[in-house]
Amino acid sequence: MNYSSRKKNKTVKYIVLHYTGMINLQSAYSRLNSTLSDVSAHYLISRSGKIYNLLCLKLKAWHAGKSQWKMIKILMIVQ
Repeated sequence: MNYSSRKKNKTVKYIVLHYTGMINLQSAYSRLNSTLSDVSAHYLISRSGKIYNLLCLKLKAWHAGKSQWKMIKILMIVQ
């Protein structure tokens, strides 16, 4: 799994939802667990709404990098 440690005594402040764009759940799961992808997520939600816990909240998931939403540049690394 692609993750790093979170600073001690840090709590989760935000929930960030991403659309993976993958063709199915298995493809998304494989991508989020591949050590070649350098991305991960705490949870994966299927199209039917089933939630899969992929990573403990005590650890920091990795985003794909810089993003932009409504002309606001966002770096998706929250510590």
